[in-house]
Amino acid sequence: MDYALSASQKQVVEHIEGPLLVNSSPGTGKQLATVKRLANIIRNHKGNFKILILTFTRIEAQQVKERIEQEFEKEHKEVSDRFFIGTIHQFSKEIVETRGDTLGLSTKEIILIDSNEIENILKNILTSDSSLGSFYQNSPLEKNDKLIRDVSFYISNQKKMLKQPKLIKEHENEDQKFFDSIYYEYDLFLKSQSLIDIDDLILLAYRILNERASIKEIYQRIYKFACIFEAQDLTFASFELLRTLYPDKNSNIMFVGDKNQAIYSFRGSITSFMEEIENHYSPSIVNLTQNYRSSVEIISISKKLMPSSLNISANSAIKGEVILKEFENENAEAIWIADNIMNLVESNHKKLIQQIQWDNIAVIARNRYILRSIEKQFLKRNIPFANRTFGNLESESTLMKVFELGMRLIINPQDQYYIEQFQSLLKFKSSSIDHKKSFESGKVLLNYFEKHVADNWKDTYKILLKSWALIWGTEIRFSDALHLLENYFVSSSQTQDIEVLNIIISDINLWRDYWVNYASGAKEHNLLGFRNKVSSLSKVSSRGISLLTVHSSQGREFDVVYVIGLNEGIFPTNEETTDVDRNILYVAITRAKVLLYLSYTRSSIYSDNKKRIPSRFLREMGLL
Repeated sequence: MDYALSASQKQVVEHIEGPLLVNSSPGTGKQLATVKRLANIIRNHKGNFKILILTFTRIEAQQVKERIEQEFEKEHKEVSDRFFIGTIHQFSKEIVETRGDTLGLSTKEIILIDSNEIENILKNILTSDSSLGSFYQNSPLEKNDKLIRDVSFYISNQKKMLKQPKLIKEHENEDQKFFDSIYYEYDLFLKSQSLIDIDDLILLAYRILNERASIKEIYQRIYKFACIFEAQDLTFASFELLRTLYPDKNSNIMFVGDKNQAIYSFRGSITSFMEEIENHYSPSIVNLTQNYRSSVEIISISKKLMPSSLNISANSAIKGEVILKEFENENAEAIWIADNIMNLVESNHKKLIQQIQWDNIAVIARNRYILRSIEKQFLKRNIPFANRTFGNLESESTLMKVFELGMRLIINPQDQYYIEQFQSLLKFKSSSIDHKKSFESGKVLLNYFEKHVADNWKDTYKILLKSWALIWGTEIRFSDALHLLENYFVSSSQTQDIEVLNIIISDINLWRDYWVNYASGAKEHNLLGFRNKVSSLSKVSSRGISLLTVHSSQGREFDVVYVIGLNEGIFPTNEETTDVDRNILYVAITRAKVLLYLSYTRSSIYSDNKKRIPSRFLREMGLL
């Protein structure tokens, strides 16, 4: 499809060599203009080179890839080998995997670990080291779990600042000495086990390129041009990695971003890098301000929320609507949304030009658990939805992830993918497991695993075995299995962390709702049929309403958007996060093209129906 480009978009397309900064507000066609520019380079710039395209989400990487394929479709050209399209972590991983041996890494054996594994490694270090363990046991902090999280955050932050660990002999500040010592021991452990964490990827890639000039020169010759999307989300480490490959004002590097859409400060991103780009590269600058996505009404409130945004103007003839709703609690909110969606789909809306489709609707919340009430109502009405905040598992808590994996292994005890995930979550010692051993049933497999679980899982695993025993026979007592787990964690007070407990209970309630929905409509109950029903309801569907957190919504657009939970304590979380939370809400509301529904509640079912007040941002937008 050919598009008419605006004057600003043409500036982007026609820029070939030298650094370029594109300031792009939501819906202004940044992907279109960028892809047209990259195609222009491929077609008209001679040479054997590739273009490096980096994003901060896999979703955007896929969108860019699809646009490039469409751009060259008529020419029948195979262009995939002319681009690297992926996240900055994927690119860093490629460098580490292919060149990590220069740092002494056994790259073929490297394993990427997740946050749960990081915390367990830190716990093991603290409990096995006498000097560090004393600090851990006598910590003045409220809970040892909080200390673990603080240490994990500290190490992550050090890596984001490209600070390598070093042995600390003396330190003026005892707390600082403790944190640095843990970082040193943690790094030693990872190296001994050929493990790396997510923050290692950029740090190690940076080291390889900086310590091996010949390797850096190879990458510079291959990737003569680069394009970086969502530049507002750059961290210190990612920016330094880019400056290593593209060091000066003659570099062919393009940055596309909007400082008002910076929502990843918790990952170390700093909007000041947008200014640093200007200072370091002195790039040509193009501002994209014509919105092609949203209606005038939606643009109007977004400008009130974010007065500092570019002078964005509507370039759409769409007449939209912004509606604010108040509800007693999340249940009432979910009921109304489900009813409203059914009405939209069945009878349409005067503002919608054509019949609305399920996949053109999204419900966006600040946090994942807030969407649970929505899921429950959608299940009751058989409304197709795709909860796109999940990975390959439904559950959010580690406990229920293990329960869910156990259920999958009851169905298929030969599934190596889920066996590996199961072993990873429970911290098995792989050297003690006979990987060639086959099992006649999931029951035998799960019983066999009992002797291999980590010590801190032993008591919990016994309860899990009892719960699985209620579902692996011919008579499935799924509700009783959930009640057993709930009783264990609530009545027995197995966890003192109220936030963790809330997530566990939320997961249990989710599975309870799934079971009630399945059991009420199935003549015969079996675990495989139940699992398949859950997958069809909650996983990616071609015609499903998207349930999203704000962070997972970035880069998407929908005809109809519901942004829920607009209360103080959520938007914003607190006074210190007001500026970032304003950006987060700005991203959420600018996902909408035609209809935008905003809602808040007077009380919350997640906090004993405590009274709540609407978000201050609603007043800023002139809606209250």
